Amino acid sequence: MYEPYLPLAVLVGLLLLGASWWWQRRRQAAFPYRQVEALFTPAEQAFLAVLDEAVGDDYRVFGKVRIADVVQTLPLRDRRRYLVAQNRINAKHFDFAICRRDDLAVHAVVELNDRSHLQRHRQQRDRFVRAVCEAAQLRLVEIPAAARYSAAAVRDAVFGGRRPRHRAVEPSQALAPQCPDCQAPMVRRRARSGRHQGREFWACSDYPDCRALLDIDD
Repeated sequence: MYEPYLPLAVLVGLLLLGASWWWQRRRQAAFPYRQVEALFTPAEQAFLAVLDEAVGDDYRVFGKVRIADVVQTLPLRDRRRYLVAQNRINAKHFDFAICRRDDLAVHAVVELNDRSHLQRHRQQRDRFVRAVCEAAQLRLVEIPAAARYSAAAVRDAVFGGRRPRHRAVEPSQALAPQCPDCQAPMVRRRARSGRHQGREFWACSDYPDCRALLDIDD
């Protein structure tokens, strides 16, 4: 009784399948992207674990940081020269950036050099990065990729052979409250602009992951 409708159902199914396939192809052509499996390669992950140990609790390590996020292009009268200089750093990144935990000031950047850096175009890129860091007075640490790393050797390379010291805590800072949102210690800050310019306040030390603020009672 229902057999005459079977070919029509099959035809409708094929049409729907074809429409779905066409839509997926069209969307992929407009947005040709897909998520990578991991931010770091296995070799980079192994080194990151050692780097985290080497820098200690007073520093944070960030990965895949654009050079343009760490280095600024100086103002130039020639707009074309400025754009050329800016574009040269926009598309390049450092493997790792080491920042002070309290204010996220950049202490050094790290490049993990594997065998690909022996290639001619990579060597040209490395020379450019070294020149940029020298001009910006930014500490660049180059570590050869290896099967194993010594945390002590990495620490010496990052801090110039000197173990990082814990900075003395000011008396007012010793009484710093805990962040009400994430329980991290808070740090004393002073507003630099706006209607509260000059006023001191407590800010979470885990900024920018946490943006909690507290007033300081006079």
